[in-house]
Amino acid sequence: PLDGPLDLGAQFYIWEIATALLGVRLGINPFDQPNVQAAKTLTASLLDALGKGAAPAALDVHAQGEGFTLSFSKAARETLSSEGVSSSAGTALIRLLSRREEGGYLALLPYLSPGGDYDAAIDGLRAALSRGGAAPVQMGYGPRYLHSTGQLHKGGPSGGLYLILTRRDHEPLAIPGAPYDFAQLISAQAAGDFQALDAEGRRAVFIQIQGDAARTLRAVAAAITDAEAPLRLS
Repeated sequence: PLDGPLDLGAQFYIWEIATALLGVRLGINPFDQPNVQAAKTLTASLLDALGKGAAPAALDVHAQGEGFTLSFSKAARETLSSEGVSSSAGTALIRLLSRREEGGYLALLPYLSPGGDYDAAIDGLRAALSRGGAAPVQMGYGPRYLHSTGQLHKGGPSGGLYLILTRRDHEPLAIPGAPYDFAQLISAQAAGDFQALDAEGRRAVFIQIQGDAARTLRAVAAAITDAEAPLRLS
């Protein structure tokens, strides 16, 4: 137990030492974040281009659904290559979800404002993805997950499937002194992490939503739930 507020600082110190000792035992540097930096560097490159007046970089669209599009990383396209990447977003997504590596997991990474309708819609999508215990589903709102599980996604085991969700129509709030707005910043952070995952050979899907994001997420969850074949991710 802590005797007073000042003891909290001592606890930070104790656990930093414990983390360093465990890092030695595991043969890792627990205070290093090389893959987090990779996403930052790619994001900075996108923002630098915006600052020079270039149009926002657009990802190649590989499949389209009602109110959303899908872009696949190279590794995701290779996973689907045996049957071809369907132009139907629902079909392509369900095919990809039906395949994973042993010990794999799903990461649901929405770049949306937490709270209200979004939380409920994300919870519904998470439940649809995890139905039947097919695979564990991890969820973290972007961009804050970049400094926690973001390192795991790119530097950890390669069996994950990463679903990055963002909107095309984020509110363009101005950032004082910056040549880009908050909508462009959020889009660059999402695209930068997708590019970093792609560079590491991860299976990633960039889902870009137009219009009512909560309604679209509910529709995607319903499509996955109503799929004829259960999601046997093996």
